[in-house]
Amino acid sequence: MEAHEQLLRERGHEVRLLEAHNREIASAGSEFEAAAGCFYSRKWSARVRREIAEFRPDVAHVHNVFPLLSPGVISACKSAGVPVVQTLHNYRLMCPAGTLYRDGKICEDCVGRLYPWPGVVHACYRGSRLGTAVVGAGIMLHRGLRTYAKQVDCFAVLTDFARAKFAALPLPAERFRKLPNWTSQDPGMGEGKGGFFLFAGRLTPEKGIATLLAAWSKLPSGMLLKIAGAGPMEDAVRRAAAASSSIEYLGFQPAETIHGLMRQATGVLLPSQWYEGLPLTLVESFATGTPVIASRLGGLAELVSEGRTGWLFPACDAAALAAAIEQAAANPAGLAAMRREARNEYEAHYSAECAYRGLMELYATAIARRGEKK
Repeated sequence: MEAHEQLLRERGHEVRLLEAHNREIASAGSEFEAAAGCFYSRKWSARVRREIAEFRPDVAHVHNVFPLLSPGVISACKSAGVPVVQTLHNYRLMCPAGTLYRDGKICEDCVGRLYPWPGVVHACYRGSRLGTAVVGAGIMLHRGLRTYAKQVDCFAVLTDFARAKFAALPLPAERFRKLPNWTSQDPGMGEGKGGFFLFAGRLTPEKGIATLLAAWSKLPSGMLLKIAGAGPMEDAVRRAAAASSSIEYLGFQPAETIHGLMRQATGVLLPSQWYEGLPLTLVESFATGTPVIASRLGGLAELVSEGRTGWLFPACDAAALAAAIEQAAANPAGLAAMRREARNEYEAHYSAECAYRGLMELYATAIARRGEKK
């Protein structure tokens, strides 16, 4: 959302930003009250109507209305005649958790159900069955009212994989467009001569940290791994780094430092075991010309071209990940060619200019559709 705002302002467009932050959930009193926002927020709907009357926008771009803004803000845009584009960053329209991930593995138990009762059984929303029941009721209500089908003029998804997943919903397929993430700051291409592999991201189970550490235990001692990030698995990473001279834990690092590490790295590792959207780590890796070794899972399987911009391995398979890392390290000539291909991929799909063209096409399509309905 911030990247969209910056991109449009830099190119001379007027933008008005309306946002609420999830930290407000703590002041709401309970998960139940926060989850109730998935039905309708009178406060935010009225706010949107006032802003539209004052600002008179050509288009409204919605990123995430859950759990505070509510789908009511989309209805407010519709009633004011403002075309609506919505980016679907997660799977909240079919999954109470929004992730299609539970108990350490992919979960699609609620996909295709009018009411997502398996999510209630497993308390998928904030560990609360009551909160999940309310979220599920909101999902069912707005599906029954066809809120999104009737009121959103264009849906933006990050990958073709995500587009295929949303095909399970009763939404018009012709309104979906692919708009990948991008990096607003080009970090520049590096040479990859640092002699190490890099993981940069949240240290959480779904990011495949356990698989990463297990893979490194199978590699020769000369293979160096640098890990940058923070999260619940930080202690496990610290222990692994203390026990092995081949693992260096850097803690949380700012973007500039990460870009510098990427420019030096032999490869960037994405061993995720859930359906990633489109990680900025991948975009930034390609921008620096650094090949990516990723799980053959979800959108990652389409984002990394095997043998051209990186390698793919079966998710959660530490031995396969170790083999891919050894293959990368053993082929310096091939790596040089892959670095050029990775940079070419960034320039062709993930630059700010590509993103701007994609946004303008989305907005033009939404405006044209709304015009046809008048």
